[in-house]
Amino acid sequence: MGIHDQGNEAPAGKLKTHSGNIDGLTFQIAIVMAVYFLTYFETLGLRAILPPALKPLAWGLMFMWGMMTAAVIRLILAKLGLTKYMDNNLQRRITGVAVDFLIVATLMAIRVATIWTHFIPILVICVLAAVVTFYFLLYFGRRLQDYSLERVLAMFGTLTGTAASGLMLLRISDPDFKTPVAFEVGMMNVFSLLLLPLSFVTFGLPKVGVLTGLIIAVALPIVGMIIIKVIGQWQKPAW
Repeated sequence: MGIHDQGNEAPAGKLKTHSGNIDGLTFQIAIVMAVYFLTYFETLGLRAILPPALKPLAWGLMFMWGMMTAAVIRLILAKLGLTKYMDNNLQRRITGVAVDFLIVATLMAIRVATIWTHFIPILVICVLAAVVTFYFLLYFGRRLQDYSLERVLAMFGTLTGTAASGLMLLRISDPDFKTPVAFEVGMMNVFSLLLLPLSFVTFGLPKVGVLTGLIIAVALPIVGMIIIKVIGQWQKPAW
């Protein structure tokens, strides 16, 4: 049922502040919200300076901007010796709550009437994409030596949805985000910056944008597999 037995409940975290001043959970959430608001205004700034064709990338990559902002803030706090006031276990609980509410909010935002109108083509595309993605990830996931199941689940959720859905699937095998996979899901967005020049090409040429996008979509996996082979990571199955 997914419920802990009485007397065997898992601890949620430790309070770092006295509740007479500010509740410990409030303090931890405030840290998260501070990063969020900084990221929000950074995204507004990016949208203001980016060319019109690339403005959607500002909000589209907000998760990545947030990861980078959080990493910088944590580095600053570590230099100042202030990370002792952060509780990682409680922060993971906040992440879990945010993911749960995000998934529910996303589902509630779907317009059922629109989906129903195009139900058959949407169903065919979703099923084909999910099957191809699953077996592609399974093939390479079996060749990973560490955290293969966690990485396959996280990547499947991310590639068929968003990073949030990837984290949701990751919780099946890593409910407390103790493996480095959750961090990898966020950091892989940083490497997507390398694809920004391709975005300039794809979004900057409206007349051939679709064709260019298809060529890029086919070429990138091929290039990626060639790189995997060249660096010697295309190994025999581990399981």
